[in-house]
Order: sequence, then structure tokens, then C-alpha cells
Amino acid sequence: MGKAEVEEPIRSLAAANTILTEEEKIKRAIVEETEKTRLMTELETEISGHTARLSSMIEQLDSAAGQPKDTVVLCLLLCYVKRQSNLFFREREADTIPIDELMVYLDELADIASYADLKIILTSEIKKPISVRKARLFYNFFYNSVDWALSGRCTNIIAHLRAENGSISMRLLPSADARTFAPDMELSLAIAVECGAIALTDYDDAFGISLSFPEGGEEDITKRWALTDQLRQQETELKLRGDELKDTIANLHILSREKELQNTKLRAHDILGGWLTMLLHAIRNEQAIDLDILRIQSRSLPHNLITGHGAASPRDKLNSLQRSFETIGVEILLDGDLPGDEIKGHLLMDVIGEGVVNAVRHGFASKVYIRIRHSHDGWHLEITDNGRPPVQPIIEGGGIGGVRKKLEPHGGALKITANPRFVLTVDLPEVGEADG
Repeated sequence: MGKAEVEEPIRSLAAANTILTEEEKIKRAIVEETEKTRLMTELETEISGHTARLSSMIEQLDSAAGQPKDTVVLCLLLCYVKRQSNLFFREREADTIPIDELMVYLDELADIASYADLKIILTSEIKKPISVRKARLFYNFFYNSVDWALSGRCTNIIAHLRAENGSISMRLLPSADARTFAPDMELSLAIAVECGAIALTDYDDAFGISLSFPEGGEEDITKRWALTDQLRQQETELKLRGDELKDTIANLHILSREKELQNTKLRAHDILGGWLTMLLHAIRNEQAIDLDILRIQSRSLPHNLITGHGAASPRDKLNSLQRSFETIGVEILLDGDLPGDEIKGHLLMDVIGEGVVNAVRHGFASKVYIRIRHSHDGWHLEITDNGRPPVQPIIEGGGIGGVRKKLEPHGGALKITANPRFVLTVDLPEVGEADG
């Protein structure tokens, strides 16, 4: 066989692989956009009623009236929308959730309610994970109950989670007459689909309400959505490369779903979390809220959840973050400069945004210090603050976990130190796997 006869099949195979590569790029873009649209449509369906109520409440707020309880109710709703968004994405990643994580979410609502003089004692006997679907319904039921309590004369609620006689339940004993509690129709239907039931119990001198589900399926933990059929590096045989490209094209919907799930989850966490942090800071420090800014933000909320904050540069995002927190008396002090590279700049800004929110919300910080250094090894980011150090072990939620996942493909490493003070550090190399 002559040289020309050998080279011709190789050229044909190389040309075919070039076509496949271009086809992959086109299909990837189409599928990613489709996945993004589908996810946002599902999320909008889940929370549209609550975001509409949120906007309506903000529009009706009267700064002259200055009702602190109204601000607490608004803050409670914003927290609920944020956590329901978290659980929406969690349900698409895993079947179960640790009970400790659910308790953190419930405690968060109880803490906000305390600013309106509603005291909630929350306990749990449940030890093992429960399904994310049931966790979402328990959270929804608890929020509905707290919202109901704040609308009346209820001053105390005792809440308890337990597993008994083949069922798991949440029992609430409010100081007000629970017979006036009525969950919304959407929640009632969702509970019925899961074979759950809301019950009213007469304890002679008081009425309690409870939500219960038949226990089962909690140990059937399935694997999380994972990236599949990734392209191997430095392939030496064109035919093997072609087979991999075909596999990648066939499985683009899996790759795109994972990518858009993480991007959309982090975007919702950032927008809602930043908003909630500023409201909570104002409540804790008895500060007036700039209602004009709040109304502008509420009107753009649906658009921002879908698209983010537009095509702002990392530096513009940092300036906006500094201005926003300045309105509530929080200084964000920068030592160093963000990377000129847009991808790295946005990655570090994702970390900075999450670090600032956590410092103000959980550490009650009034100053956040950001230090950025660049060397031949890459970029080093350090975030500290003048707030309180954590008193309990740090449980990573959707925010820190989300930015950690975004950093990993670029070779970035995120580390948190709790004692003697809170320090968040990131090391980002010049070139990672995703940077080519």
C-alpha cells in the first residue's frame, strides 16, 4: 500500500472529526440555552406567586409609617424565597438532605421572626436524612405557620420534628388559636401528592397543628447528577477522538444541565442572599430602609434571576457591591486589584460577593477586608472582617458550595478558617483545566 493510500483515510478521518467538533460547539450552545430556559421556567413557576407578593409588599411600604413588623414580614418572605430556591436546585441534585441542614433553614426563619417579638422554640428527634421533597414541604409549612402567627397576636410557637409509628411529622403548638390557621391551596395540593396530611389537635387548653408524611424511601439515595463522557486529554488516535466527540454530542444535555444548574443556583443565591443580608442588617441596627432602592430592586428581581446583573465587568460589580453595602453602613475595603482576565475576575467576584454577605449576615461585620495578590503562581484572595467569629462549625450551603464548584474546573482552591477569626482564602492558578 502506497503512502498516499495510507494518508487519504487519515485526512478523511481528521476532516470528519473537525466537522464533529464544530457540531459539538453548536449543539452545546443550543442545549445550554435550552437548559437555562427550562430551569428558569421551572423556578419561576415555583416562586412566581411569592416574588409577586414580595414586590407588592415593597410597593406598599410607607417609610413615614415606619412599621418594623412589616419589615420583618418582608424579610421573612425574602428568606423563604431564597431557601425555596436553594431547595428547588437541591432536589435536582440529590434525593435527600441532612436533617441538620433543614434545621438551619428553620432556625433562620425563627431568628428573623424574633425581631417581631415572636419567640419560636425548635427541636428535632430525627437523625437521618429525609427526602428533599418532604424537606421542602416541611419548610413551606413552617413558613406559612410563622407568617400566620405574625399576622395575628401569636407570641410563641413550640415546634418539634419527630419520627414515630412509620411516619415523620412536624408539630407546632402556637400561643394563639391554631384553628384560624389555613395553608394556601398550592401547599395543600403538594402535601396531598406526597400522601401527607395537616391535622389540628385539641390539647384541652390549646390547639396544635401538625404536618405528617409516611416514612420511607429516605435511604434510597441516588447518585448526584455528574459530568459524563468527558473528553480525555491528549488523545493520540483520531478514531478514538471521533468516538468521544460523538459520545459528547449525544450526552450534551447532561453536561449542560449540570452547568446551568450550578450557574442558575449561584445567581439566585447571590441576588436573594445579598438582598436579605442588607434587610437583616437594617433590622438588627434599627436603621431606616431606602425604600426607593428597594422598590427598584424588586421590580428588576424576575429579570435579574433569569439573566443576572447583565454584562457588568468584575470591577463594576465590585463598585456596585461597595455602594450597596455603604447604604447600610458597611465598608468593603480593597487592597489590591482584580484580575484583568474577565473569567478570573468574575470567579473572584463570585467569592467576594459570598464572603461579604456571610461576614455581614452571620458575623455582624461593619468592615470587610479584601486582599488580592498576584504572583507567577496565580492569584491569591483573602477575605476577613471585624465581625464575630463563628461559634459553631461552619456548614457550607449553596453559596460557598456553589463558588467552590465554579472554581474547581479552573484549578481554584477555596479554604475557610473559623478560629481565631473568620478567614476565607482562594488560590487560583494562571492556567487551569477549563482555561486550556
